[in-house]
Amino acid sequence: MKNIFYALPVIFILASCSAPKSPDFKTIKNARVTKAKGNIYTVTADAVYTNPNSIGGNLVALEMDITVDDVKVTHISQTKSAVIQPETDFVVPITFDVDIKNVVKKDKNAVSAFLNKLLKDEVDVNYSGHLTVQFLSRQFEVPVDYTEGVSLGLNYN
Repeated sequence: MKNIFYALPVIFILASCSAPKSPDFKTIKNARVTKAKGNIYTVTADAVYTNPNSIGGNLVALEMDITVDDVKVTHISQTKSAVIQPETDFVVPITFDVDIKNVVKKDKNAVSAFLNKLLKDEVDVNYSGHLTVQFLSRQFEVPVDYTEGVSLGLNYN
């Protein structure tokens, strides 16, 4: 009988422990043009994820293709390490350059297309790839496929 009283706390502790779960992608926020020099626009954004685990983890890598108005403009490959706190949202900053001429070069009348982009004042940016994170000894790849409109107006912070 005494053994049952000793075994019950151990069973409860083991039952409450579970394997780490994959974080979830939530959104991209604060996407904005932070610098423009000639045809090159620098865009920054924050990818927001949520960690559902009661333990912290580490950011291992980020692999992402960026397209602007259906034209691939860059591939981001970051291997920064960062600590992920338990049961919180965490932000991964993203920065990339866009040569606006590459976005409009498919159009036969590049000058007209370039002016239309500037007058439109917004382009569709798609972020597609994954974030690699690690909790204990387990790694997860968190997929991202998100599109949003980004204003071409400058917003210096």
